[in-house]
Amino acid sequence: MIAFLAQSDQSQFMGLLLPIIVITLSMGIPIVAIITEHLQKQQKMRLMEKAIEHGADPGALEVQEKSGPRLPYRSGMVCLAIGVALVAGDRFIDIGLVGFHLPLVVGGLITGAVGIALLINDYINRDRFDDRTGGAC
Repeated sequence: MIAFLAQSDQSQFMGLLLPIIVITLSMGIPIVAIITEHLQKQQKMRLMEKAIEHGADPGALEVQEKSGPRLPYRSGMVCLAIGVALVAGDRFIDIGLVGFHLPLVVGGLITGAVGIALLINDYINRDRFDDRTGGAC
């Protein structure tokens, strides 16, 4: 078995290793965010429980979180910039990995299309986010 692995071509493993690493690392970000949010909610609930035990009025406790101002075009611009960077990176920079051309272009086009869709959505719904018009926010 060891002699077989020593004679095998490592490029097959490298071509398979890159997508596995990318997928696991990209899925790690939302998992960490979900776990962090869950722990923060648990901590808030413990704090509310202690306040109620000490005689605080549950109606007086502020349960909702105050969020900052909505930045309507930010997510669309970020997605569009990532898509353009992936497509431009494939076009102008030689990556040197065989078979990496198509996933890079497809990923760039999908991300760019999502960015354009978010920008169009925010543009169509811009009056809802304007504080001066009194729209639902």
